[in-house]
Amino acid sequence: YDYSGNPNLMCVLKASDFRREGNSDVLISDVGHNSIRLTSQGVNRLSAYTETNMPSLVTGKTYSISAKVKIEEGTTGDIDQLRVAYRKTKDGTVLLTAISDGAVVDKEIIIKGTATVNYEISELSRFYLEIKAVSTTGIINGSVIVSDVKIEEGSTVTPYQPNLLDEPYYLSKIP
Repeated sequence: YDYSGNPNLMCVLKASDFRREGNSDVLISDVGHNSIRLTSQGVNRLSAYTETNMPSLVTGKTYSISAKVKIEEGTTGDIDQLRVAYRKTKDGTVLLTAISDGAVVDKEIIIKGTATVNYEISELSRFYLEIKAVSTTGIINGSVIVSDVKIEEGSTVTPYQPNLLDEPYYLSKIP
């Protein structure tokens, strides 16, 4: 990993941290370390969110979010726009978002977004990550792989690196 960039504030993605949203037919599975596959049968909107609390961000600061997205071969439907968003509850406000624009089947792309995070502490109960198809219907028949989500302070997106505060033991060659 290239550690010359900004530190990664995001924790590792695991399928067990995600839940389907509403009547979504998405199935969520691990692909490898920090990589999940979302598979939909084309019945309802592709939409999933983390049930576990994500790392907190400081209000008033600028952050960037990036993720690797790959739409697997044979996938059809509304694949043109997939969103990875960092949100807060009580009202589900999107604080950071990265949207794929013109994604191509069987090609991995990096999506990015930058914003100044603003929220009232009194309106906050937790932060969570959402992965969703944002087109009109959001119906996808097939699989999407999302990996290496990085949230970093500042407006410049730097190469992915693990969160060293989350799993510092990944620095060695031996686990």
